Amino acid sequence: MTVVPMVLPGVERLVTREELAAIMGVHPATVDRLRRDGMPSIVIGRRARRFRPSVALAWAAAREGSNTEVSDVGAEAPVRSVAGAGLA
Repeated sequence: MTVVPMVLPGVERLVTREELAAIMGVHPATVDRLRRDGMPSIVIGRRARRFRPSVALAWAAAREGSNTEVSDVGAEAPVRSVAGAGLA
């Protein structure tokens, strides 16, 4: 038997911290820190925490002026070169 998740039109899917980190282009530990700083999330059951991406991104954007670390939320991460790494 195949279980198909129910998707309702106009209802945004909740995501895990790892999924949100990928969406935001940050490490999952950064999502944990942002949550401790007040990023909205939903607890399901006793321990499962989920995020609504649009709410999390809006929250991060609202803090953008006061916190430069998340100023590029949603933007593609810049490519950094490492001098002396032997990479061409």
